[in-house]
Amino acid sequence: MRVTRTVDFRIWLLMSLGVAPLACGGETTFQSGTGGSSGTGGSSGTGGSSGTGGSSGTGGSSGTGGGVNAPDCKNPVEVVPGSGYFRCEGGRTHREAIKDCPTKLPRDGYTCAGSGGGADACSVDADCAEQPNGYCSIQGGMAGCFCSYGCIKDADCGEGRICQCGDPVGRCVAATCKSDLDCAPSQLCADYDASGGCDSMTYACTAPADQCFLDSDCSAGELCAMGNAGTRTCQSWSCAIGRPFIVEGVARVAPVIARSDWSELSLTPSLDLEPAVRAALAAWWQRSGELEHASVAAFARFTLELLALGAPPELVSASQEAGLDETRHARVCFTIASAFAGAPIGPGPLDIQGALSPATDPVALARVLFHEGCVGETGAALEAAEAAEFAVDPVVRDVLARIAADEREHALLAWRSVRWLAERDERVIPALREELALALAPTAPAAALELGEELARHGVLEPRRSRALRAATLRDVVAPAIDAIMAELPGDVGPARAQPSAPSALSAP
Repeated sequence: MRVTRTVDFRIWLLMSLGVAPLACGGETTFQSGTGGSSGTGGSSGTGGSSGTGGSSGTGGSSGTGGGVNAPDCKNPVEVVPGSGYFRCEGGRTHREAIKDCPTKLPRDGYTCAGSGGGADACSVDADCAEQPNGYCSIQGGMAGCFCSYGCIKDADCGEGRICQCGDPVGRCVAATCKSDLDCAPSQLCADYDASGGCDSMTYACTAPADQCFLDSDCSAGELCAMGNAGTRTCQSWSCAIGRPFIVEGVARVAPVIARSDWSELSLTPSLDLEPAVRAALAAWWQRSGELEHASVAAFARFTLELLALGAPPELVSASQEAGLDETRHARVCFTIASAFAGAPIGPGPLDIQGALSPATDPVALARVLFHEGCVGETGAALEAAEAAEFAVDPVVRDVLARIAADEREHALLAWRSVRWLAERDERVIPALREELALALAPTAPAAALELGEELARHGVLEPRRSRALRAATLRDVVAPAIDAIMAELPGDVGPARAQPSAPSALSAP
């Protein structure tokens, strides 16, 4: 998991809420005119490369009206000496030539500085030698040290991916080209963010009809991404497995039955897999379908609660639209699950008893909304984007990318609703701080997933990676967002003014 994924999400969220990103601290900086791009590189003004690097120096790339012709890769610097990858001023990276990636593994004298991690923990690279290119590192927001596995050459990555060189070893990324030689004259095999701002990088050839090359070629709030026509265009940030339906502290789902009307979409993932892998994927997508189906109920309830509190029409309509999104997600998931299972499956009747309380209290709703939306859907958007990055099946990858985009908007709705509730009732922010403290409590390390590496290639995150991403989401997005919202509210809305409020049923283990 790239650490910048959660930081970028925080920046996008606070910008969308109209809250200054600096209100939540951190060390993330913007380049002027990038519209919130992650800026994961870009050694601006650091001088030339090693005399290569495909900087054509022609064809201006400023502005969005018309093609950029040859991309303007200024001051290219080789990412790792001898790697063939060059980073342009402004953050874009292209691959001039196919070379094996240098590796520092195993690193002499290196010891991971994390604080353990249970039976699956490591401390030195040698602990990860059971697979090629293994190394020990702190993963995401977790304090523990775990094994990660990289690559040296493209053959380590499989079809549709290349080995992007880095430190201490390369990592596999999606690509439709392998080097600049695969592209038209004067064009580059360059990266772009395929997830709409979630930092899921993919390599593809630039083209004469491209409208942009760098994010700085676009207006504020836009990034340079691949359009439907296969050319780079300036697009709004839209980083795209659902809101849980929590009743009495339990995420409730419908039973699964033999049923075909929820699995009739024209989606066929690759089925040329070992039986054990297919069975595991069928179970995972079935569970995803159950959760997405339950999300429809969660939004139906949320719409009623908003109406009961006199919410503005934009929140009510957004909640109804989100319910339609979740219906579509559920159908997609059950369709893929049925394909892997070889038989149609769908949801049975959903138990909604006890789902609605006689009266709606703003604080109680904020507590539920915190878990279902601010944590659940923020994490869902980030996890779907992360899973899409690893998926090799184009059907699965596209589905996950779409889900990630929708869940990102649902998370924004949750945060907008929380802010509206906090403006109505000064008890809301202290209540959310209580829930956040419970959510941040240490948890036991997740166990390794059987067939984990193979399943990751089909969009299923390893539990440890998922756990790390959730921890980073709480730390990098949820906690700073609560602080930023509190800072924007008039007066002192901190714990000192908190009124006694009912404890949350969600906090029970």
